[in-house]
Amino acid sequence: MIQSYKIYLNQNQVILESEEYWHFKNYIIKDKEQFIAFENEEQVKTLINTITEKYQDHVFYIVAKNLEELKMAFFSQFKLVIAGGGLTYNKAGDLLMILRNGLWDLPKGKIEPGENIMDGSKREVKEETGVKIKDIFQKLGCTYHTYNLHNKAILKETHWFSMRGKSTSELKPQIKEGIEEVRWVKNEEIDALLEKSYPNIRDIVAKSRVLNHAQQSLF
Repeated sequence: MIQSYKIYLNQNQVILESEEYWHFKNYIIKDKEQFIAFENEEQVKTLINTITEKYQDHVFYIVAKNLEELKMAFFSQFKLVIAGGGLTYNKAGDLLMILRNGLWDLPKGKIEPGENIMDGSKREVKEETGVKIKDIFQKLGCTYHTYNLHNKAILKETHWFSMRGKSTSELKPQIKEGIEEVRWVKNEEIDALLEKSYPNIRDIVAKSRVLNHAQQSLF
């Protein structure tokens, strides 16, 4: 059962949480953090505008008894775009990464209308990097971030999968999408590149490592 959503909003983190989960964590608010009890959609709309205009590098915990009601109130303030991507590894365990607009990223892209999210994620990895996907192992979760496009507020929901790519595929950056370089990155080099990446990319890589460690400990 989903108990929280982390959304990156104008260099801030907005975390939507259930009241039950909040009390379970017994979390203590720190500097540059705020706790907000959810009331209604109008309150959320005002909060989004205030956070966007006045804050940077803050964390806002919005907590509700009914998390899905809060999610609907928040998401309704944006045009939702569904995307998919992959943490793609080769036989040697190297991670496929791309350099786009001067920052290191993972291949991902918009899911087409009527397209299955898993199939769309495989397609996007192939289109952006040239790497053919051999296997999909598991879904790792979703990341959320907002941006403005043509004066419209967009919320992108990206679904991430753990994949195996064909090592012999020719690496071909999709130039029209602003991709400058495609690289298989060795495990010991990943963290250095993540320092020049996006926070949601660091989040999903960290989550992947936790899941992999948990699975390995079972055997």
